[in-house]
Amino acid sequence: MNGFNCYAPQDVRKRLITLAIFVLCAVFVVACTAPSAEVENEEENGQEIVDSNGGAYTPDLSGEDSPEVLTAQAVTDDNIAEFVTLGQYTGLEFTRVPVLDVTDEDVLNFINSHLSQAAEMVNITDRAVENGDIVVIDFEGFHDGVAFEGGTAHGFELTIGSGMFIPGFEPQIIGHEIGDEFDIHVSFPPDYFVPELAGEPVVFRIKIHEIISEVVPELTDEMVQEYLGIDSVEEYKASVREQMEAEREHAAASQERGQIWEQIMDGATIHKYPENEINFRLDMAMQEFELYAMMYGMEVDDLMEMFVGMPLEEFIETSVRPSILVEVGQDLVLRAVAVQEGLSITDEEFQEGLEQFVEDFGFESEDEFLEMHGALAIELSLLANKVIERIMEHSVVL
Repeated sequence: MNGFNCYAPQDVRKRLITLAIFVLCAVFVVACTAPSAEVENEEENGQEIVDSNGGAYTPDLSGEDSPEVLTAQAVTDDNIAEFVTLGQYTGLEFTRVPVLDVTDEDVLNFINSHLSQAAEMVNITDRAVENGDIVVIDFEGFHDGVAFEGGTAHGFELTIGSGMFIPGFEPQIIGHEIGDEFDIHVSFPPDYFVPELAGEPVVFRIKIHEIISEVVPELTDEMVQEYLGIDSVEEYKASVREQMEAEREHAAASQERGQIWEQIMDGATIHKYPENEINFRLDMAMQEFELYAMMYGMEVDDLMEMFVGMPLEEFIETSVRPSILVEVGQDLVLRAVAVQEGLSITDEEFQEGLEQFVEDFGFESEDEFLEMHGALAIELSLLANKVIERIMEHSVVL
């Protein structure tokens, strides 16, 4: 029960975006299960890794050091042909993807979701706990009368009905009031990651300090005028519909691009991978695991055992590393197409992109973003847009 807090502080969220920025398969809507390009020079599990960083990757399990920012690149415009050979990438065919209609129900669901995010937290003092309430509690867990490690917390905020705790825990809090002290009886799941507690009955002593309810604002003309600067609910609904239609058009276009990009990847031959870029992503993945472990109040190894059922090192080698090879392979093909087409990112475009990233992800400054994530994330993201636009110009609709 080693902690259950799922809150991600702002500085944590900033660090968790890096892998998402780097994964270009999300841009092209390509399945990321295995490298699709042909690979030559079979070494180290089928892929040759260019030793540009001085040795094999060893995970940093200390949780103290941030990965070195990726500045020096093994891959350049001049040597890209050493890493990848392109197949056909122009004149490829794709099937037009229909754009899904936006219904009134879709609009209403979207609005309700946003209203719930604007809910006001109200302290409840005149009733018992109900499903959906947030309760502030102390709890202490006992197994055979002895308090067990990780089973105690004070001032913990728990949303009833969230399923954050083990089955049977949250429903037994319903009906109790502020100040109540009581025991609840539950059993840990048979596959619980702590062997001594797996399948075992335990008792939790609970004390309720606060009951908090989320009050969702009513959708009225006055509300949208005050908070959104829109004249009426109908105008708000129309703007939401327009936004959703644009998003669905973008989604359809992304699927079309994905069809083309998958063909490009299938036709490319990757000769080798740059180790410094692989290790950078592995380090960032390790940092992400450490941050999630911190959020759950657990050790990284325990987190991996609970969520993926295997030790950290095994998960890295069997899942994380293969996925990263896919990402780096896509980057190599992307850069090869860019070189072939004479596409690059100007200083002005880079600066505009950097400013947009800083704004979109809530960084305090450009230096903060660059220190945390490096320039390559921006360069690849901007380059991906240019490359896909160019190849779509020379593709054929079936």
